[in-house]
Amino acid sequence: AVLAPRTATGNLAFYNYNGAWAETARFTNTGKMGIGTTSPGTLHGAAYGTTKLHVDGGTDSGQVIIEGDTFAAIVMSDNGATANQRVFATSVDNTKYTIKPLADNGTSTAGGVAVTVLHGGNVGIGATSPTKKLTVNAGTTSGDGINITGSSSPAIYIDETSGTVNSSFQNDGAGSYLGTSTSHPMIFRTANTQRARITAAGNFIIGTETSTSCTLKVSSTKNGSASSPHFCITGNGYTALHWLDTNAYNIVTNSDGRDIEIRANTNGVILTPGATAWASNSDIALKE
Repeated sequence: AVLAPRTATGNLAFYNYNGAWAETARFTNTGKMGIGTTSPGTLHGAAYGTTKLHVDGGTDSGQVIIEGDTFAAIVMSDNGATANQRVFATSVDNTKYTIKPLADNGTSTAGGVAVTVLHGGNVGIGATSPTKKLTVNAGTTSGDGINITGSSSPAIYIDETSGTVNSSFQNDGAGSYLGTSTSHPMIFRTANTQRARITAAGNFIIGTETSTSCTLKVSSTKNGSASSPHFCITGNGYTALHWLDTNAYNIVTNSDGRDIEIRANTNGVILTPGATAWASNSDIALKE
C-alpha cells in the first residue's frame, strides 16, 4: 500500500495494488474521510453537509462493523441543541439493540431507553424486555401511549392470515369504526370469556351464545330476579326490569306512579300501579 499526499488539491489519498494501482480511501483538505469514494459527503449528487466519514461499497455491500467484547455503540450529539437534550446513543449490549437518549455527561435521562430490539425480533418502546412483537410502556404519565394521526382515514389493521380474519380500528371524517372487514363476528370478552358478540350478519348477542336469528338476543343461564334481572331500561330516573325465571317472564317498574302498557298504535292494555288486572285503553274489552 502507498500513502500518497496529493499536494495539488491538498487531499491525502491511500492506494493499494491489485493488478493495478487504485485509490481506496482519502482524507480531503476539509477533513472528511472517504472509503471507497473520492467525494465523501456527497450522495446521489446531493451534498450532506459536514459528513466526516463516508463509506461506499461500490458494486459490493457498503457496511461498517463496530465490535467489542462487552459493548458496541455509536454516540451522536447535536452540539448546537439544548443541553442534556442533544445526545443519543445506539448500541448493542447483552443480546439487545437499543436507542437511548443521554444527558451531556453520558448518563441515561429520566426516560431511560427509548427503543429496544431483542435478537428474536421483539421491539419495545419504553420497554427493555418486550414480550411481544411490539410492547409499549407508557410510563407513569397520564394520557401517554400510542398516537396515530393522518389526514386520510388513519387506521390500525390486524390480519390473522391462516384464517383470513381481518379487523381494524379506523377514523375518518364521519366517525370512528371498530370491526371486521371479513365475514367474521366481532367478539367482546372479559376474563377471557365471551360476554357479547356481533355476528357476521349484524345480529347482537349479549351472553355466551355464538349464533342467533334475532336482531338482539340476551342469553343467560341464570334465573333472573328483581335484584339480578336479565336486562334493565333506565330513563329520567326510572327503571324497568326484565327477567326470566322458572315461573314467568317478569316486567317490573321501580316507580309507584308508572304504568306498564302494551299497545298496538294507540290501542292496547294498561297495568296501573297497585292493579291486579289489565285495563283496556280502548273500547275493546280485555277478557281475562
